[in-house]
Amino acid sequence: MRNYSLDNYESYPLDSIDFTQNVTHTTQIQSFPIKRALKVSELTAQLKSVIDSDFRYVEVEGEITNFGISKGHMYFKLKDEDSILSCIFFSFKYKNSPIAKSLKNGDKIIAKGPIKIYGPHGTYSLNLESCEYSGVGDLYMQYQNLREELQKKGYFDDARKKPLPRFPKRIIFLTSANGAAIQDMKKIAQERYPLCEFILINTLVQGPSAKFSIAKNLSYADNLKADIIVLGRGGGSFEDLFCFSELPVLDAILACKTPVVSAVGHQSDCMLSDFVADVRAPTPSAAMEMILPDKNTLFMNLIDLDNLLRQNINNLVAKKKDSFLFLSKNIELLSPAKKISMLKERLNNLQHNLLDSINLMIFNKKGEISLLKSKLNALNPTNNIEKMRLKSQNLNSNLQDCLNTFLRNKKGEISSLESSLNHTFKLFLTQKKSLLNIEIDSALKSFMDKKQMRLTNLEQILKSTNPQNRIQKGFVQVLRDNKIMQVSDLKSGDKIELVDASGSVGARVE
Repeated sequence: MRNYSLDNYESYPLDSIDFTQNVTHTTQIQSFPIKRALKVSELTAQLKSVIDSDFRYVEVEGEITNFGISKGHMYFKLKDEDSILSCIFFSFKYKNSPIAKSLKNGDKIIAKGPIKIYGPHGTYSLNLESCEYSGVGDLYMQYQNLREELQKKGYFDDARKKPLPRFPKRIIFLTSANGAAIQDMKKIAQERYPLCEFILINTLVQGPSAKFSIAKNLSYADNLKADIIVLGRGGGSFEDLFCFSELPVLDAILACKTPVVSAVGHQSDCMLSDFVADVRAPTPSAAMEMILPDKNTLFMNLIDLDNLLRQNINNLVAKKKDSFLFLSKNIELLSPAKKISMLKERLNNLQHNLLDSINLMIFNKKGEISLLKSKLNALNPTNNIEKMRLKSQNLNSNLQDCLNTFLRNKKGEISSLESSLNHTFKLFLTQKKSLLNIEIDSALKSFMDKKQMRLTNLEQILKSTNPQNRIQKGFVQVLRDNKIMQVSDLKSGDKIELVDASGSVGARVE
């Protein structure tokens, strides 16, 4: 680079000066040209002239910092490890730049344009004509455009992504057989879950043909009935990893029926395969940790489950033991034989109560009959009435016989009922034990109601057959040979006797 001097004056070497010439006895001083100081504006103008001629176009690489927009123009600084350069990107310049609108702090770019000096402040800056991302340029633009296109087509939708199996049995690796990534994945896989089968398909992961190799091997691996396909490689530059953002690779991932894990590069690397794949892993090693269970964790889980199972079994045994003790203490109360015995005892009590009720009813009826008999005797005015009394006694005897017969029949019915009840109780105990008391009470009540109604009818019949009652009402009894006769049974010439409440009189049938 040129060296520029600001000392525009003549130099005089010491050995070219003759100090003896023109020396007189009078004092005389030799004068030299004196260096003049430049003004700030002059210095700035000279620097501007030099920079405008020698730095008409430069390309500077650096990281954007202090980014801002004022009056439509972009102002920021480019920095590296040692220096900072001010930059201006005018609006009429960056409107044609494909990446200008996405610039932000932290982006590494290559800025292109002239260096300009701003005289009033004595500062210089780079006035950008254009820029591109550092290291990628058009390749990065291709990446961004394809990403936006695939986003619209639904390549990245979560709804179509498949879940990973919890315990995979077969995993296929698509990576270079000579790369470090496969060694790391194998090591971690053996440490975490050695029960899984691993298949390596040697695949190009860098270079122009890599995208075709990856797409072809993805299609092949999808037919091997694996649980997971891991597509991965170690770190590299954006250009090295760009094959994982190629459309053939992305279409092949989308077409896979087997879940695909994208494990490309390092944490900071983000290829389009990461968005299309079912799961994205930051590194190949991390992919193994994500898709494989840890055997030590599984052992601990098994121990915990074993302890929990033992605890549940012990709790269940203790609960069943308590239930058994409770049932054993109450088995006598729940025994069918005990319940049958109690029901038989109750039945006997009901039977005794029924007999006592019937006997009491008979005794009361006998008393009523005796009372009616005494009343009838007191109202008998004639011997015929005595005869009627005797007849009433006969009726009373017959009634007693009927009652005895009735009681014998009812006792037979009770015996039959008892037999039927015993049979019913056996069936009743197996089907409707809880309804026993209700049904017995209902049956007894119905029986008592029927018997009460029967006795009431007999009492009414007895009263209705009392001759004295009929005579008192104005009726006349027709007697032939002291027997009550109906008019239809009489014949001409029969001697009869007519009896009413006032007396009797003889007569002949004509």
